[in-house]
Amino acid sequence: MSVIGLRHPEPRSSVAAVLFLFLSASSQTLQAASICESEGTVVTTCADRLADVHQNLLQQRKDRAINVEPEHGQVAGRINGRAWDAGANGNFPLFLAPQGTAVELRTSLSQWGAYFAREDAEKIEKVQGSVPEGTDLPDPATAASKKVDVWSSTKIEGIAPGSSRQGVISHFGADYTVSEDFLVGASVEFEDLEQQTGILGGATAAGTAYMIGPYVAQRLTENLVFDARLAWGESDDLVDPDGVASRFAAERRLAKARLKGDFDLAGWQVSSSAAFIHATEVPEGFGQGVTTNKLSLGPEMRRSFQLENGSVIEPFLHYRSTAELEPVEGLSELDALAVNGALGGGVNVTMPDEYRIQATTQFESVDAQTDPNVTGRVQLTVPLP
Repeated sequence: MSVIGLRHPEPRSSVAAVLFLFLSASSQTLQAASICESEGTVVTTCADRLADVHQNLLQQRKDRAINVEPEHGQVAGRINGRAWDAGANGNFPLFLAPQGTAVELRTSLSQWGAYFAREDAEKIEKVQGSVPEGTDLPDPATAASKKVDVWSSTKIEGIAPGSSRQGVISHFGADYTVSEDFLVGASVEFEDLEQQTGILGGATAAGTAYMIGPYVAQRLTENLVFDARLAWGESDDLVDPDGVASRFAAERRLAKARLKGDFDLAGWQVSSSAAFIHATEVPEGFGQGVTTNKLSLGPEMRRSFQLENGSVIEPFLHYRSTAELEPVEGLSELDALAVNGALGGGVNVTMPDEYRIQATTQFESVDAQTDPNVTGRVQLTVPLP
């Protein structure tokens, strides 16, 4: 950690300059210390409190690395040979979804290839009935090569007024199908965020971070797929309580492994998965790091029903059980273990005109002593002309 004074006095001469510099530095140090003491923490300087703020930032960044995994959806679609779902994107190969005060955008080269191939096929189909019989028409364009794909996912934070966090979190990747059952790729994630901490007198915390590494997927059997990802990186953060800034750097490591099975049971699509995740953020030289080892498993099931008017209704249900171990000094591994269960479900309704409505709800309980957290969401997807 390094402490940087952000206020620079104007040059002065002789003894007055020395006295001014001394008083200015002393007032900043006392100001920072008083801010720390006003939080009710017994400390002699701001160093410990600043380190606490940085540790909180590392915790949030680690949780994002664990929970945000755009490469998983990419791998699942590629290794299973799933076609682009135009209806889920409003017939456009750029998926856009609001998320509170943020908005997420996702796309890939294969989606754009499928989009243009579909456009060409529709144009040729329209003119087939208006040309003389026997007229040679061009073949529809084929989608981009299935061997290689390039994808991106970007989340823009702070689009709403009054947001406490602003910035961008981006993921980019490319993969190659070595065979029908084996895929290799690499991805990089980058974030540039600024937020108000709500402590240390409303200190501002800003930072950049990145991680880069490979991912693989292997089909083990007809119904069973294994995928894994490794990533390493660094972060650089600046915590600024009213002009006295401290810079922190940290190393980042991430490892994910997942085993997933997909089955058909009496018309229901049933999938079950088990995953292990290890994530750690280690400050360089000062402060405590944060580490999580997480094991999750659970089933999901869905089924599509075709109505007479052409609409499709697809109800779905899922359950997820997780066990997280975050080592805490002074606690045994058993005491530091947190078990969580989440039950969720919903329904997708696709209209004949390709309008789509999705309604979801989820009940999440951390333990038997706390009330469950209940969330719900309704989303309307409108096709583009």
